[in-house]
Amino acid sequence: MIKFNHFKNKEIFILSILILILFIIIVFQVKTFLDCTNCDDGAFYKATTIYSLTDYIKLRYFSWSGRISGDIIVFLFVKNQIWLYRLISIISIILTTFSISKICFSKTNLGKNLISLNTLGLIGASILTSSVFWVSGAPYYLIPVSFGLYVMTFYNDQYFHYKNKFTLFRILLTITGILVSVFGNEQIAIIMMVFIILFHIRNGIKKEKLSKITYLLSVLMIICLLITLLSPGDKNRWIAEISIWFPNFNILPLTAHIKLGLYWIFDSIVNKMTLILFLLSLIPILSYKNNYKNKYLKNIYKVFFIQFIIIIVTKISSTITQYNFFDFNFLYNFKLLKDIYYETLSFSFHRLSLQQVVIGLFPFLYWGIFIFNLLILLINKAKDKVFMFLLLMSGIGSLVLMWFSPTIFASGNRVLYVCSIMWIIVFTKLSEELNLFKKEYFILFIFCFSIINLLSIYLNWIIKGFYTIY
Repeated sequence: MIKFNHFKNKEIFILSILILILFIIIVFQVKTFLDCTNCDDGAFYKATTIYSLTDYIKLRYFSWSGRISGDIIVFLFVKNQIWLYRLISIISIILTTFSISKICFSKTNLGKNLISLNTLGLIGASILTSSVFWVSGAPYYLIPVSFGLYVMTFYNDQYFHYKNKFTLFRILLTITGILVSVFGNEQIAIIMMVFIILFHIRNGIKKEKLSKITYLLSVLMIICLLITLLSPGDKNRWIAEISIWFPNFNILPLTAHIKLGLYWIFDSIVNKMTLILFLLSLIPILSYKNNYKNKYLKNIYKVFFIQFIIIIVTKISSTITQYNFFDFNFLYNFKLLKDIYYETLSFSFHRLSLQQVVIGLFPFLYWGIFIFNLLILLINKAKDKVFMFLLLMSGIGSLVLMWFSPTIFASGNRVLYVCSIMWIIVFTKLSEELNLFKKEYFILFIFCFSIINLLSIYLNWIIKGFYTIY
């Protein structure tokens, strides 16, 4: 029997079904660029006319990439044109929402799965178009991440629910998940590996028994990760991408990686993951009931709340007014470190006035304090603070990995997908623990943001035609 515990009225349930329908409609609007000579779709299609699948995978592994499963899937997508992408992408979207529900809720049902689907629609439009709604993006982001999350539910059940017995079907699907995810995307693979290592450390400390299959699956994951990270093609790809995208990247000192990385990570979180950051910020505010007994936490909340109000005011000011008497755009401009480097090939400030340096560095200080305080407040709200810390850090960690990639400024918004998913899990899990989902206005609030976000993609394609933001 289907349970709708989180849907006290039919209207909310119907609206949630509309989100699912909208996801499906958008997937069916996706097109390929098979005749494009200078784009990924065209390059993959050309390869299908020259190589067999086996020869192509060998070529990619030894000359370009260890993403074996991603290469297989994109080859099949382009070879079979668009219908296979649509089928597997819809399955992956459903699997993602199911896995989020398994991680965030103690018990899952259709209502909770639909809530997770609503939260999936909160990912930025530019991130969705390049990682989900794109034939050459989904094989390396949507699909491996969806299977990776499913693998994590296998360990999550043992971590929180002390479940040690699993059906043969689930074990086989978990094995498939390991192969697809680890060989598809390095970001999710490394997050999974860290998660599982910590899982085994925690069980070792508590001296809890695990099934043999759990150890075997963990070993399989380590082997797969080594195979993909040590592929001969990755070295060739590294050299090629340096010459194409970022000359002299290989001789940058660690401090330069950190400074350029700080520009990129702040710009990504604040300007491209805006909606998720905003909704995460609402969690401490909506759940505030004078329950910060600790004086230190009270002060953190006061600073956080003042900054939040300033952010809302500046956003409204820039949106609804044609002429700004006070220009707050500098709060969202992190380009100082990048511009200085590309102009001088160093990080020297001697060419800039004190005013320029202060204005240029102030956004880093302002948002650094805001995000740091937000993380503390979110962790404080969680029942399992260690697990919440790991979820938040896994999102940030997936971005830090890009600091050491020559395509840091060329990979586009799709590399933000893993962090977006991890923080969607944070948002969903905390909302459930704080009983926010029991308030119908809150679910409607999420639905409104989700449907506006998805409709913006659909209507944009209707007006301008299909395109992806890399």
